[in-house]
Amino acid sequence: MSRLGRSEIAHGEILTVGEMLRRFDRVGPEDVRRVAKRVLSQPLSVTVLGPVREGVVA
Repeated sequence: MSRLGRSEIAHGEILTVGEMLRRFDRVGPEDVRRVAKRVLSQPLSVTVLGPVREGVVA
């Protein structure tokens, strides 16, 4: 049920497992490089909840 809800919210449609696998298979190395470049070029941030010892998070 959770997968169906996520699919409807994210894609506006309910994708079958087979369709999801076909879409995954279409992702190539250049797609991964393009997304990694976009994501990793942004400043990184960390959020911590709860007690944290000093020095654990730089």
